[in-house]
Amino acid sequence: MVSHENLGAEARALLDVLSQRLEQAAATGGPSAEPHSPRCTSCPICAALAYLREHRELSGQLAQGALLIVGALRQYLDQPATAGAAPNSVQHIDIT
Repeated sequence: MVSHENLGAEARALLDVLSQRLEQAAATGGPSAEPHSPRCTSCPICAALAYLREHRELSGQLAQGALLIVGALRQYLDQPATAGAAPNSVQHIDIT
């Protein structure tokens, strides 16, 4: 059986790295490195990164939006766990 005790800590660490990279992209207006050689034209990832490099404003806006999502995920992970607690708006109905 796989232990999930460290899953929250690993998710927070991943979100920290994503946040740093997105802040850099938002500040510079685009991605800073290419995943493949500069001559790669067939890879959809390289094509998308090249497009974002040419359209700095769009790239910055996308990075800002992604930062909002990362921030929301961080807030969710930082909430204390309430094991077994159901929201007040949920009602359990036995169907027999």
